[in-house]
Amino acid sequence: MVDVSLLHVDLIDGGIAGESDDDDAIDDINSEVPVELLGRAAGHLQAISLGMDSTLETWGIPCPTSEQSIAVLKSCISSSMLEHLTLSSGEEELEEIPAELMGRAAGQLTSLKLYGVQLELTTGKEHCLAVLDSCISSSKLVELCLGGFNLGAVSVQSLTRASDHLQTMDFSTCDFSHDQILPLLQACISSSKLFELRLDGFTIKSLPAGEGGHRKSMKISRNISNNILLPLFETCTTPSSKLVELVLAGIDLQSVPAELLVKAAYHLKAAYHLNTLDLSTCD
Repeated sequence: MVDVSLLHVDLIDGGIAGESDDDDAIDDINSEVPVELLGRAAGHLQAISLGMDSTLETWGIPCPTSEQSIAVLKSCISSSMLEHLTLSSGEEELEEIPAELMGRAAGQLTSLKLYGVQLELTTGKEHCLAVLDSCISSSKLVELCLGGFNLGAVSVQSLTRASDHLQTMDFSTCDFSHDQILPLLQACISSSKLFELRLDGFTIKSLPAGEGGHRKSMKISRNISNNILLPLFETCTTPSSKLVELVLAGIDLQSVPAELLVKAAYHLKAAYHLNTLDLSTCD
């Protein structure tokens, strides 16, 4: 990674004028870096990170200016090299970045990690929608991480359609409505392309393929309402379900009918209720 104090020299001598010896990545861009230089450098790199790479780590860390972000997003569109972008943005900066530009840039990347810092409730909705639409139309984008956004106003259709075109989705620090969670989980369970989904309290991962093909494991680590829990158990029992492993970490199952528990366990390869009982360990 490039030291900020040497950023100008490294970009001119490595990122623009010749080969870089810093793994084609820049971290911790500050507001003193000229916009034109940053945009030109980004077009000659494979990966660039503007800000910190998680919502929790962005507190107290200055975000790039809107002009810097726009310059790099434009380079994402024009560059044939740039594949990975991590971008954190505050309230004022994000409002000055066109959502359409964000969407176009996302469609040219392989991986996009976008973090909102101390945003108001509705800030970033249009940007997230533009990015999700690009997930559907892009043949390149396979990894998407959105952090710190309230996605409660985003349509379920946008979320589920995006899940069928990505390999990795990390929305673990985003807010959702209860009506969105169940269809998104069900879509990810049935998706033949998605390998990993992270939501607050939920993780779905693909297991090594066996005779059954694309198999998945789901872990639930927070209590949820029966409106979500019961349909998830029903999903386990469907013939088309790819879910073969279910891990419940301290989930209260008292309200789940015993017949449904047994039926779900029968269809799973393994199901565990941690710290309470082992539902099944079927061969």
